[in-house]
Amino acid sequence: VVVAPKRPEGCAALGIAPSVAPTTSDHGLLLPSAPLHHLLLHPAPGDAAPRARALVLTSANRSGDPTLWDDTEALRELAGVADLFLAHDREVARPFDDSVFRTSAEGAIPMRLSRAAAPLVLRAPQAARRGGCVLAIGGDLKTAPALAIEGEIVLEAHVGDLESPATADAAMERVLRLCRERGVRPDRVAHDLHPGYVGTRLAAEIAATFGAGTIAVQHHHAHALAGAVEHSLDAPFLAIVLDGLGFGADGTLWGGEILVVDGVRFERAAHLEMLRIPGGDAATREPWRSAASWLARAFPGGNAPALAWHARHDAATLALLARAAERGVNAPETSSCGRLFDAAASLLDCGDRSRFEGEAAISLETLAAQAPALRPATAAARRARSEGASDEALVHDAGSAEADGVILCADLVRDLVLEAARGAPRAALARAFHESLATRIASRAAAVAKHHALRTVVLSGGCLQNRLLASALVRGLEARGVVPLAHRRLPPNDGSLAVGQAAYALQ
Repeated sequence: VVVAPKRPEGCAALGIAPSVAPTTSDHGLLLPSAPLHHLLLHPAPGDAAPRARALVLTSANRSGDPTLWDDTEALRELAGVADLFLAHDREVARPFDDSVFRTSAEGAIPMRLSRAAAPLVLRAPQAARRGGCVLAIGGDLKTAPALAIEGEIVLEAHVGDLESPATADAAMERVLRLCRERGVRPDRVAHDLHPGYVGTRLAAEIAATFGAGTIAVQHHHAHALAGAVEHSLDAPFLAIVLDGLGFGADGTLWGGEILVVDGVRFERAAHLEMLRIPGGDAATREPWRSAASWLARAFPGGNAPALAWHARHDAATLALLARAAERGVNAPETSSCGRLFDAAASLLDCGDRSRFEGEAAISLETLAAQAPALRPATAAARRARSEGASDEALVHDAGSAEADGVILCADLVRDLVLEAARGAPRAALARAFHESLATRIASRAAAVAKHHALRTVVLSGGCLQNRLLASALVRGLEARGVVPLAHRRLPPNDGSLAVGQAAYALQ
């Protein structure tokens, strides 16, 4: 499946209604890949007209569960969902999801590796080509296991999100079958550092089955090492990892990290400003929670100008959440880039709730894509502009908002709110938010790279699926003399975590 920008004329020609995927500027496209697809799309002998120019498809599963491929099971599980079932007389030897890639100016971004793209075989880093066999579980989202043996790391096809018991069972079956087919018994099982992950429990069960040991790998370190494997990096390097969250080495939740990586060692050189967000996991489904916390940080006196956002939320509820955040009650501290994007999306009326992962942030990117590229619009930048500063000075000014390794973000939220209250176009504000944040991260990464005499930076994490953010970050790094290495064979999201975990465990 290729996720590409919609073209109104193309949608009209194919007969695709505007109500298909209305909250995003993209469609996922695939061509007929089996004879049955052609029979559905092309006229049979005697038909007066073509049957369809395009079909709108979704996977045969309930949300969160694995795709159903057995006819009997599908008829039972989806009887209340589908009106008709089209069965086939070909037996499914092995079920696979479709692989998914997203277009970008820098090249295709893998989002999910499965049919025709996985298993994917990569060479392990030179320092990791030692004896033994490692099985890596990956994370709890977009799980895809990996097996490392004889200097190679084999990434298996996408399994799904382990929060579903059915998917967890499928993951267990997948890794056991992988070991059987390869005729190996792993001596180590690598998993995410988070003690509450389903994958951590699965790793313990699998290790017990084989009499193997377990090894935990910090989430963002694994992201960085996956990039190193993809680009055959053996020397120390810099990594920028931007995602929703991962369990940090200090017990907080990380998600906006600049790391200096040297094999099994890493240093957290800088990170996005940390903030307590009330609700825990609920914040991933309710972006307004992140918006409330960032508003309180950006306007500590409670003097934020009135927005449409305020009319949608009860003041008493917001005050209660603020007290919970102050006291740390069900309000984990995080440097999450994903939650920061959620906050901006909610404040710009792109959505207060996400029905699927990242919906609010996707809507924010869709809005931002409607505006031309902008220079950062911070308060300091506006002052500099009024004083006649050059555009280059504005970029450096935006990149200087950093203190003791913390990339400050509250003023980005403050300026976004102030400009929105003045009636600035929402699309321009969304675009400026992307550009300003990317500039700050690139500026700090370049300073860290110079301090450590490094020139290469790996870009990873689910937020790098965002075209605008990724492109702005690449431009900012290149302008500062740093060589960015983005994922082109592995997904930047958690679908590549197992590769990094395996590389760590091998070393």
